[in-house]
Amino acid sequence: MNIAAITITYNDEFKFKEWCDHYEKYKEELYLHIIIDNNSTDDYLKKVKSYFNNSIIIEMGFNGGCTASYNAGLKCALADLDVDSIALIGNDMMIEKGGMTNLYNFLFSNNKFGMVEPLILNSNGTIN
Repeated sequence: MNIAAITITYNDEFKFKEWCDHYEKYKEELYLHIIIDNNSTDDYLKKVKSYFNNSIIIEMGFNGGCTASYNAGLKCALADLDVDSIALIGNDMMIEKGGMTNLYNFLFSNNKFGMVEPLILNSNGTIN
């Protein structure tokens, strides 16, 4: 199981603690964590580099939005031949401990599956 996760950020100080809390739940299940920074302030980027010191951080130098940013992350992930799956994880997504493993196992349970995604919000309004 070699999951590469790609997360985009841009001056997300207002949700940085929440991002860190969420990341702590699934980080052990990742083979590689790639953060794309869309030209944040120096102070914010220092904070990201300090906390995510085991992650690959790609500094775009401009705000590439989702498409350019995810493409940069995908290029990085695909360059590692040991990566066997890629997750696009918003920095505000809460994935429970073991959730990445469950997604991985489900994805590889049927060779007709090309992608899977976690349940983000239950129909009764509670968050998973």
